[in-house]
Amino acid sequence: MATFLTPEEGVADALQSMGYDSWIIEGTNDGFVIHEPELTAEEMETLERIRHRDVPWRRVRTRRDNLLTQSDWLAASDRSMSTEERAYRQALRDITNSQSDPENITWPTKPASLIRSSSRHDPA
Repeated sequence: MATFLTPEEGVADALQSMGYDSWIIEGTNDGFVIHEPELTAEEMETLERIRHRDVPWRRVRTRRDNLLTQSDWLAASDRSMSTEERAYRQALRDITNSQSDPENITWPTKPASLIRSSSRHDPA
């Protein structure tokens, strides 16, 4: 029997922690297929909990990545970042390690240079 799972962080680790080191994991474009042994209802429940637990953190990482992308120009080789700008970008990179609740993230404050920059590009 094969079980299809979409790509989720922690699933492979969870399988190993349940003692399934010998499972055959076959990657596909849409996810991966795990062949034998069959999962018990309890094991499937555990995998589902792990998969759903990671969803909020994926949203946090997506927002963090977008904020980093918006501030990439700060790190251009022809300019020097201020201490405030460096601290902001570092806080974004550390967000998943420095916060414990993905539903209640305290986001770092944007530096003034980003606030001024975005207001120049916003149509008023």
